[in-house]
Amino acid sequence: MLKSREWVSVCVVLALMLSLLAVRLIKDLALDVKYVKLEAEAKNSQIAIYVTGAVQESEVYYVRPGVTVKSILEKAKLLNTADRKQIPFKKVLFHSQELVIPSKNKKKEGI
Repeated sequence: MLKSREWVSVCVVLALMLSLLAVRLIKDLALDVKYVKLEAEAKNSQIAIYVTGAVQESEVYYVRPGVTVKSILEKAKLLNTADRKQIPFKKVLFHSQELVIPSKNKKKEGI
């Protein structure tokens, strides 16, 4: 059987272990809360896509990150002269940028 000093030692070790566990859990919860806040901010944020080139409505479109080139071009309305073979319709956009739509009459300018 353990003596009273041994019990105190065991209790101190257990208390330290529980304290470390509690600190770890608090840090994990804080990180989770921070991640949820960042995720919510990302959903509410918008990026600016400046569409130029072979489109009817050349302007800046404010959209959510993760939008495809195809969905932006539905708003900008492609001209008949747009070189569809050079347009990456499935490309997903996450940052503000310029989107230059090439024409069949010109060389590829870039997207």
